[in-house]
Amino acid sequence: MLPTVDSGFVHRTFHHRGRHLPSTVAGSVAATAAIIVTLFVGPASAERSRGAVARPTTSTLREHVSAPGLYQLRLEVVPPPGARHDSVEVFVQSQQRRLVLTRTSTSIGMRVRLRRPVLTVRVVANGGRPRLLARVSSVGPIHTSRSGVATNANQPIAFGAYVSGVPDYPSLLDQFSSLVGRRPSIVLWYRYWTEQPFATQDLQEVDSRGEVPMVTWEPWTPDHTGILLAAIARGDYDSLIAANARAAAAWGKPIFVRFAQEMNGDWFPWGLGVGGNTASEFVAAWRHIVDVFRAQGAGNVRWVWTPNEMDSGTPGFQSLYPGNAYVDWVGIDGYNFGDTAGNTWQSFTQVFSASYRAMLALTSKPMMITETASVEQGGHKAAWITSALGSELPGRFPRVRALVWFDQPIGDQDWRVDSSTASLAAFRGAIDSSRYGVSASSLLAIPTS
Repeated sequence: MLPTVDSGFVHRTFHHRGRHLPSTVAGSVAATAAIIVTLFVGPASAERSRGAVARPTTSTLREHVSAPGLYQLRLEVVPPPGARHDSVEVFVQSQQRRLVLTRTSTSIGMRVRLRRPVLTVRVVANGGRPRLLARVSSVGPIHTSRSGVATNANQPIAFGAYVSGVPDYPSLLDQFSSLVGRRPSIVLWYRYWTEQPFATQDLQEVDSRGEVPMVTWEPWTPDHTGILLAAIARGDYDSLIAANARAAAAWGKPIFVRFAQEMNGDWFPWGLGVGGNTASEFVAAWRHIVDVFRAQGAGNVRWVWTPNEMDSGTPGFQSLYPGNAYVDWVGIDGYNFGDTAGNTWQSFTQVFSASYRAMLALTSKPMMITETASVEQGGHKAAWITSALGSELPGRFPRVRALVWFDQPIGDQDWRVDSSTASLAAFRGAIDSSRYGVSASSLLAIPTS
């Protein structure tokens, strides 16, 4: 720790963790490093006595890093008890952000490209009483591949799974965990609109094993009759929605919920354009469900908005986004179909890169790969797994904090990890990395705002 500097106007205390950031080297992957900077913004004197006109107060920090490059920053502003600041303006290099303060804390994340090895942050507090606590952290540097995709190979990633038959037959989850050599942190399953999505026994079976449930709630019936999005939005199903919301609230523990996944595709009755469905109807239905859940006290539900990956046959998803106020996490579903059903073999990056970029531009919410897997036909599945989990996901998709493997065969498409001896060995080897050892509690601690 460096000594506190008393300038008579601003107190600054610098705490360094991993102070020497590694230089950017083409083709190398740097270890994660961080700088934590604490700023007390405001006059140290009694200049702002009661009744005096509040004047803006400014603090400027310049911090040296070892190399120019792309950095990820997060600024948190914490007003002390009794503080009455109106807003804070943050200037990071050429970027300017204005924060409206809450009583507790306000934070933003941003990327900044440093053309010189110096990070400059200026914080201006407008109005109120002195002494704002601002923390700036840098995680990086973020390297980029030749395609321009940001990389951070040390980002921890939670491992999740959909195992056919779970949670109805929970012993299958234990068998799967033994098969792959690691317990998942997320357990995914599916429920029709008319089923109980939050049955206590289902949730308990997963929670007792130290895992967090992720329920995909699909607006159709077991005979595959679709539930109209417009009907959901106008309140026709409010009694059903409210009953399920009360069940979730009664459980009390965190639940990830995906409503109407892959809504940008045309293979489900709620898909964009199917039966005349519009993006505005989907957004209205999603928001209405969330509003009903909140009204019933189900604040433990973490809403995961999940479009399908964009390819030549699937439209974009931007118009279907309900907005940050109605979403906690975002996810992307995507598969390597190999050469089945007229498809061609794709790497993990080819499946997800376009959608990942679109999601980065759409929101800063934490991201998951909510369904993925590969077939054997048309390539080498074991090599696909090794590359996807060992280098592509951690190296090119740094905002992805969890991955859920879909472990079920469908027709001639065998998505299971043990579709071959080689594939199972590859999966066990990849998932054995400490990178995938994120616990359910650690995953749930990731900020969503």
